[in-house]
Amino acid sequence: TSRKPIVWWRLTALSGAIAASLAILVWVITVPATLASVTRTASVVWQQLPKTILADSTIALSGGLAEFDLHGHGQLIIEGPAELTFIAADRARLTRGRIALHVTPAGRGYTIDTPDGQIVDISTHFAVSVDGNGTTEAHVIDGAITARANNTSDAILLAQDDAALVHGGQVKKLTANLGAFYT
Repeated sequence: TSRKPIVWWRLTALSGAIAASLAILVWVITVPATLASVTRTASVVWQQLPKTILADSTIALSGGLAEFDLHGHGQLIIEGPAELTFIAADRARLTRGRIALHVTPAGRGYTIDTPDGQIVDISTHFAVSVDGNGTTEAHVIDGAITARANNTSDAILLAQDDAALVHGGQVKKLTANLGAFYT
């Protein structure tokens, strides 16, 4: 049998390509994902806006409107005064203020945590407000959501034109007031 001599430059090039591929893979895995980006604003007075919105990034505005692209999960409009923390790609915490969300099919299950409860998207366009006492209201514009008070596993299903008041460990069903939100 005849063997060709090993060409060292081929082995060097191959090992260099493998090393570069591994470096790129490690970078992609370890770089935190951007959860949202500002797409539009109107008369916004920012109190806090990080350069890059990552997990645990808080947005605070004392007035105006800001729209965010949720990178494949939908769009979110926040109306000041408000404070919102992006927890993960599919979860945020509204401490105070008003938001409206239009969730895409890929964003199904998007969750808004509030001081008094939790609102979970099923397939929808909805709005949430939190007042100074932490009282939460959720209004369904289109589709459906569930609303749940903290410290309970019982959630109620809300459909188009339904709303819920979440406070003091209870959820009370209401009629939606869609005119109360910028959508």
